[in-house]
Amino acid sequence: MRFFNHYIFVLFILTSCIQTQDRGTVAQKQSDINSDTGIHLTESDGNFGGIRILNTGPRGGAYQSSNGDNFRYTVFRVEILNDTIIPIKLDINFPNSPIGLLPDSTVVFEVFLIPDKFTPDTIQNVFNYGARLEDLFESGHNYQFDLSTSIQPNEQRTLYVGILLKSKIIDGTTRAKLFVEGQDQDAPFFKVASKNEYKLNNSPINLFYGVSVSAPKYQTLIPCGQIRIE
Repeated sequence: MRFFNHYIFVLFILTSCIQTQDRGTVAQKQSDINSDTGIHLTESDGNFGGIRILNTGPRGGAYQSSNGDNFRYTVFRVEILNDTIIPIKLDINFPNSPIGLLPDSTVVFEVFLIPDKFTPDTIQNVFNYGARLEDLFESGHNYQFDLSTSIQPNEQRTLYVGILLKSKIIDGTTRAKLFVEGQDQDAPFFKVASKNEYKLNNSPINLFYGVSVSAPKYQTLIPCGQIRIE
């Protein structure tokens, strides 16, 4: 009987050791799995995924205000989609003074963001994409030149960009595009619609806005902000 009790005691000790070892093995395997997740590897590689920029335009035309002022304006829609795994920060900074088109700097224009109160809540392929430029002109509301906002993973921010010729009205179609510095420039013949994808890592990427009128006769490239990991 004493031998049997001793045997049971030894068996109990061995079983406990095996279970402890198994738990340790499972914990180690789980730790290995956690350390091999996509987020961990992505961060260690410095590659967080990408962003997509969709440019659409032009829309617009001529308009005479209630004060008798004549406008020639154009509307462009820019959709910025966050395909990364973390939030990104978007900063837009357009010049708040008229810009000269090259090579004739007497042909000047303003480029600005249309304030949210004058833009639609949904994507619309209608007149001016649903942006109420004429209401903006009549309201006396200040144009918006700066924007700083966050875009969450798998979300997008839609911008409506207005271009207003401030000098003599010249013939020819206005084209424009938001793109990353040194990539997908295709100026001055910007496409009516384009979709470009860009990789994002620890370094900010610089944004440019290209504008041409009656391409290739008049054109310019405007540094206008950054996209970076938030």
